[in-house]
Amino acid sequence: MEWKSKTSKEILAEALFFRLYNSYLLQQPELRDNYAMLLQHYNDCPSSFKILNRHDLRRLKQVQEDIKHNRYSLFSGSLDFSGDIPDSIKTEKNKKKHKDICWEMVERRTDIFGPLIGNTITACSVEHPTIYGPIDILLQDDKGCAFVIELKSDQAKHDILGQVMKYFIAVSLKLNYRLYEDVKIITCAPGYSADCLKGLKGLGAIPTLISYKPLSIKKISG
Repeated sequence: MEWKSKTSKEILAEALFFRLYNSYLLQQPELRDNYAMLLQHYNDCPSSFKILNRHDLRRLKQVQEDIKHNRYSLFSGSLDFSGDIPDSIKTEKNKKKHKDICWEMVERRTDIFGPLIGNTITACSVEHPTIYGPIDILLQDDKGCAFVIELKSDQAKHDILGQVMKYFIAVSLKLNYRLYEDVKIITCAPGYSADCLKGLKGLGAIPTLISYKPLSIKKISG
């Protein structure tokens, strides 16, 4: 297979896209400025955006539509909301080590993640290394989709968005090498703050509530 190196303009197009998508996922004030810079580069060199794969182009179109119709809101402050999470669940996390829980979930991956993912799990990794730190669990299904899974023993707050977004980017970079066909995120926590839940849904992630006795996860509806 012939290897084709990227041009400087293609590298810039990728960098501007990831910068824009990062600010979109985190709903940062510089979102419009990042979009303006990307649009300027597109007007100067539209062919450089051919470097983006079909998934990134789909995400870019989503950002463009949301900005065009003002379908986004910037985060301001934090409103804690954990739902009806029993106190017993909040204290059970002290009884098991984080890594042990990850391994148990992998060993029971078909029971725990099968109903959620809906496809056959063909590969799995615990503490999968990336340049941004280890991913708790990385799964791959029979359709080539990679699932980045992040566990939290306490209520998930806004800082989890930056964490999973970095993992998302690290794994998404491998899409260009055809190691994966798509990348999705699943979070498992006893509860979520309101802005965290909003951000995860904006990211297209699948937030779930985790229970320890027995170990299970449940997708948050709505």
